Amino acid sequence: MLVPVRSTTDRSAVAIGYAAETKLMNRTMTFIGLAGVLAAMFIWLVNSLATGRYKGGAAHRALLAGIAELKARAESEQTLSRTTA
Repeated sequence: MLVPVRSTTDRSAVAIGYAAETKLMNRTMTFIGLAGVLAAMFIWLVNSLATGRYKGGAAHRALLAGIAELKARAESEQTLSRTTA
């Protein structure tokens, strides 16, 4: 917000100044935005670590075990179909 301001040394001189409240509002909004993004990233990281959803974590190992089981089941079904055909 631009506001007219008077000089402290020459009272007849008028200039246009940038209101301090606008700067404060811009800085406050920037701080809130950055703090929110950092908080969201921190919460996501903690949640990922807590649930084991990272490479090498419990969920990742369970997924790999499930994939290995499905591969083994598919191979056994292929072997069965070959022997019965």
